[in-house]
Amino acid sequence: MVKSEVTPVTKITKLTALFLAVFFMTSVLTSCKKTPSDTKNFSKIASSMGYDVLDISNQYTNAESIKVATVAAPKSRKFQIEFYELTDMESAIKIYFAQSDILESLKTSGASSEVTNGRNYAKRILTVNGQYMLIEYIENTIIYIPPTDVENQKDVEKFLEKFKY
Repeated sequence: MVKSEVTPVTKITKLTALFLAVFFMTSVLTSCKKTPSDTKNFSKIASSMGYDVLDISNQYTNAESIKVATVAAPKSRKFQIEFYELTDMESAIKIYFAQSDILESLKTSGASSEVTNGRNYAKRILTVNGQYMLIEYIENTIIYIPPTDVENQKDVEKFLEKFKY
């Protein structure tokens, strides 16, 4: 029977490989960046999917950080998708965390919550009591899905995939 020996060189090689793996994973995770879209693209995609699109910016005339607000909904009105362009990323982050805290407060046992963070974006998805909701910011934009029945989740995800959010 041949005995395998662990030499100091083998230990160093394994430690180096482990260090490099951790380094690369960290650099990949911290460099993840998404490209924000705009209201024109949001409206175009929503219209192409048969959704009604409405500019609701006039509801936010006192909110200096909101430049444009648009909502899209399928003809069934089973759910809506809100898209906001803000003056800057800091405003988007503030709104994201405020809304994210509200979503977090809705969590109960059995709820499913998913958070994704990148260099210029963050996303929170919450499913609780048969309701699906989502908020995401990418740079100075926010997309928000108010609580809707879980049965609408696939349609929402189809839109988000086309919109690349």
